[in-house]
Amino acid sequence: MIRAVTHRPNSGLAFPFQCLRLAAWRLLAILLLFSPDAGAAGNPYTGNLRNIIGDVKQGQITNALDTGEKIDHVLDGFEKLGCNGVRITIFPAGENPNPEMFDLFYQKARQRGFKVFANPAQHAGAQRLFHGDIEKTGGVKNNPQAAQGVIERVREFAGRYRCDWINPFNEDGNVGGPWSEAQINEVYKGLYRKVNGADLVGPCTWGIPAGIDVMQHTDVADYITVATTHNLGHNHDKWREFIRVAKRHKLPVWDSEVNTHKKFADRPHRLHAALEAGVDGLVLYHAWTSYVDRNTGELKPLGRKVRDLILKDPENYVRARDAAADERNAAGYQPQEGDILFQKIPRNPFVELVEGGAESPYSHCGLLVKTGGEWMVLEAMETVKETPVQEWRERGEGGVFDVYRLSDPLQAQVPGVIRKAREFLGRPYDDRYQMDDARLYGSELIYKGFRNATGAELGKLVELGDLVPESQKPIIMEVEGVDFLNTPVITTRQLAGAAALTRVYPSNADAR
Repeated sequence: MIRAVTHRPNSGLAFPFQCLRLAAWRLLAILLLFSPDAGAAGNPYTGNLRNIIGDVKQGQITNALDTGEKIDHVLDGFEKLGCNGVRITIFPAGENPNPEMFDLFYQKARQRGFKVFANPAQHAGAQRLFHGDIEKTGGVKNNPQAAQGVIERVREFAGRYRCDWINPFNEDGNVGGPWSEAQINEVYKGLYRKVNGADLVGPCTWGIPAGIDVMQHTDVADYITVATTHNLGHNHDKWREFIRVAKRHKLPVWDSEVNTHKKFADRPHRLHAALEAGVDGLVLYHAWTSYVDRNTGELKPLGRKVRDLILKDPENYVRARDAAADERNAAGYQPQEGDILFQKIPRNPFVELVEGGAESPYSHCGLLVKTGGEWMVLEAMETVKETPVQEWRERGEGGVFDVYRLSDPLQAQVPGVIRKAREFLGRPYDDRYQMDDARLYGSELIYKGFRNATGAELGKLVELGDLVPESQKPIIMEVEGVDFLNTPVITTRQLAGAAALTRVYPSNADAR
């Protein structure tokens, strides 16, 4: 029997697939929001790599990043190294040695478009979170308060620092070691969809055998979007088995703490082993000082060697990245109420279950409004709500967004559109993509705000059956019935293509 398959995009929304008995609306969630990995052709990395995470945890734990200048230099170096993300520390409450510099690093990393991954300080990290003491471990197994203590601390952290990925554990051992199977399940279940839009990853065990153990004997795979493990035991021969376990759940794989230390003369170093295994992501351990000169922002010799291993075209990578950023900012966007903002939310690239679908360059959209003098995005995300525009931008890949605006003759309708859209505030997110008003999804909110204010359509409704691959239609008809495929929906692609809208930012770029 085929095991259940799970895929979850990084939006605070989750879409599990129960094998061949999967619910049609869950399949459709991917079809509507996400097309196959459109960014793969432009991927700058070698092999299967999609995410390179520069690690600063020890720099934060030891308070070595104690000035804004050092932070800037480290981030400069990460850009040259080819990183598209950073790993930061979840400290036990009250244990952060320099909250001001921690916040500054987070803010600067976000401003530059880095994705953010966070997990606990030091080995046995979840144990330290529970104790509220960075020096204290142990005493958690079967403790009825331990799992809940970890959940509360991670949720508190996530509420303050919006991350792309979070793991509540770090080198916390095998199943039945420091933590029981039930406790591990409790932690992941208790955090699932409750960490401010972040995806859960894991298990980030000390070695690959422990990672296989956790993946096979807990429910972790039901909650994570990336299967992660360290290879600190140099168990290179175990990579194939770990990847095989992960792929049963359609999960990409990271080596979540890798370096180039040559411990054994007869074995490759861990970075080479990870690349040979075909992992999808790397967390470059100690990158802030092993590969980057934090006093100059330049790569150290070892950093240049690592860069050459992970990038297809190392010499031109930074130049191309800077040029793309300049092009995105050239238009100098001037916001107007009623603008419709589109973004691509970071996601798991392994959308292997589907082919085709909505084929949209966007996965989310919102309506720009002004509340109390502040720019906000009115959106359907978990609920219909208003989100500060900077927070909304940070959620998108690299902070990139496109803006569409109603044509001049329709600008007089903007106040009415906003008023009608606000009438839906507080309604829950519609994860079945129906066109009733009880629940709403992102493009539906804007479509209905415009329709209810003007009596006209904004974009063309399409039927679900037009978006579903032929191979999946029998499954949907078996579960939901034939009529379900006739359900009308408004996709981000159809909304952005409405004749009444013109893209105003970036005005000189091809549609993404």
